[in-house]
Amino acid sequence: MRYGIRPDRDLAGEVSRIAARQYHRAIDILYTERGGRPTAIHDARKRFKKLRGLFRLVRDGTPDLYAGENARLRDAARSLSSARDAAALVETMDRLAGAGRYGDDQPTLYAIRHRLAARRDSVASGEEDLHARISSAIAACEEGIDAVSSLSLRGRNSRIIGKGFGRSYARARRAHVKANASGDPSDWHELRKRVKYHWMHVRLLRALWPGVMRLRAMRAKEGGNILGDEHDLSMLRALAVRDPEALGSEEDVEVLTRVATAETARLRQEFSRLAGDLLADEAGVVRSRVRALWRAAAD
Repeated sequence: MRYGIRPDRDLAGEVSRIAARQYHRAIDILYTERGGRPTAIHDARKRFKKLRGLFRLVRDGTPDLYAGENARLRDAARSLSSARDAAALVETMDRLAGAGRYGDDQPTLYAIRHRLAARRDSVASGEEDLHARISSAIAACEEGIDAVSSLSLRGRNSRIIGKGFGRSYARARRAHVKANASGDPSDWHELRKRVKYHWMHVRLLRALWPGVMRLRAMRAKEGGNILGDEHDLSMLRALAVRDPEALGSEEDVEVLTRVATAETARLRQEFSRLAGDLLADEAGVVRSRVRALWRAAAD
């Protein structure tokens, strides 16, 4: 499995194999696309997220490695974020204008999209140090490969996996409760991250219960995508407050704010319906279930 753990094999070896593959893939992407195209940057950052998800799953067995690699990957992703963030706003406008739910506002939405595309191109061309930051990210990946080459885990594998999976799931449940209660964009962004990590962990452990895990991975991915769209809208609304002239006239900003607010509410409701199934079980039940599944599959 490319991004999946084989429970009948040595766990440390599986983690090392998967991590090395993701690091090498990120290096290949960044070397090939040193021009810094937003799509390439996005692909590399997705590899970083998958690596962070992997290390979170086994953090109880190797806390020092987790802390070091998590910080390394977080910093590398942040160093490449500006071009990707500008591109994400354009993609968000594509979804809004093409959705068909806001037909009367389409001309305004497409005009804003055009301005944001010009802004994206300006951000990309103005990043004079992007090549250096890509080189730094490549070096971070090479250091990561060295770090995982001698990886070892302390403790029983079933306990490591059960605690890692259960902790991530519990944090997703708590984040959902908090986001629903507050409505704050930062809390919804936190929920998005937690659901994404849960999706990664389900993918990594799909061999434990293939049919059920495959279905759960599909639901978690759908939830993560919904929350990703919601986060992009919050970034768009933040730009409208921070730099309204980047979007157009005062009337244009009013249209965008109204449409983005309505779309945000729709996406949050859509996720909450999905969460009724995805996050229904108590965290302790999930943790015990995964431990039992691991023990059975590893025999």
